[in-house]
Amino acid sequence: MRTFKKPEQNGDFIVAPEGTTPAVLVGLAFLGWHKSDWQGTPRNRELVGLAWELTEPADDGRALGINEVLTLSFHEKAKLYQRVKALCGGKEPPEGFDLRRLLNSPGCLLTITHRQDSDLTFANIEQASPLPRGMNPNYQPSITRIFYDIKEYDEATFSQLPMRFKRLINDATLTPSSKPARQPATAAPPAPAPTRPPAAAPLPADTAPWASMVGQPAAAPLPAAPAPAPPPRRQPPAPAPAADDEFEDDIPF
Repeated sequence: MRTFKKPEQNGDFIVAPEGTTPAVLVGLAFLGWHKSDWQGTPRNRELVGLAWELTEPADDGRALGINEVLTLSFHEKAKLYQRVKALCGGKEPPEGFDLRRLLNSPGCLLTITHRQDSDLTFANIEQASPLPRGMNPNYQPSITRIFYDIKEYDEATFSQLPMRFKRLINDATLTPSSKPARQPATAAPPAPAPTRPPAAAPLPADTAPWASMVGQPAAAPLPAAPAPAPPPRRQPPAPAPAADDEFEDDIPF
């Protein structure tokens, strides 16, 4: 069985050509949780590896492969969501869809670009799109399709993974089964128990009825209401501030 190899272990490694080409998914691996840094903020994220085989072979007849590592996220803007949708013919799969079934997909179109780093050329997948209507390559990959989950370690399957995936699995700091539960915030010390208020005296008959509702002793009989005060005289409006005066505008916008 042919297995993937690192470029540095294969002197005649052929980089996948640039352009848009049909490809089939031949490997799906869940690589565990890894620490990363996003805009200066540390975070933990779960990674998934996708291994592809192009349906167009190299000039010497060898099959060409390319793989990528993505964040395990199904947000509509996530790359993994785009890949899953492309493999499902451009449609979003139903809730609860078993991702293992993606390995049975007839494939999709990959747009590949090159990046130069010193003397090395790297191939990256820019986007994935569904196969055009009526196009079904019915392509049989040159290797056995692989599914791997770090939660269900299997040595035979692990040995067939691309070297890049193996390194990430070995370097995983957290796995879904050992991911620490979110710790609750430290609780504030409990407030001291209130002392029991003294018993209230019996309410006089002419005391306000709401006096006992606040747990306070009954009040003495209410005095007679004072006569209403005459309305205040209307004051003339204050002059507008000068143009160079400072003032505060407390209207909340």
